[in-house]
Amino acid sequence: MLRERHLGGTIILADAHIRYSKPISGKPNAVADLGSLSGDLDRLARGKKARVQLQVELLGGETAGAIFEGIYIVLPAKPFGPYEEGGNEEE
Repeated sequence: MLRERHLGGTIILADAHIRYSKPISGKPNAVADLGSLSGDLDRLARGKKARVQLQVELLGGETAGAIFEGIYIVLPAKPFGPYEEGGNEEE
């Protein structure tokens, strides 16, 4: 979602919940439900923090065993100017 819009930033997990419906056996897999993905990345494009929600289904083999729901905060990337730390300080 960020790459599609050519955006970047620091992603922080703000809140998360896992609901287990049955034990997960075998090799676990995670499948993100892109239909559940929501957020306002226009705020990030304007240099403000954005909130994004995502739902992931955890599978044991072919069977769903849990649902993970996360709320993420995306902080905008800081511009790297000539007088900031690590920049070129020549005049």
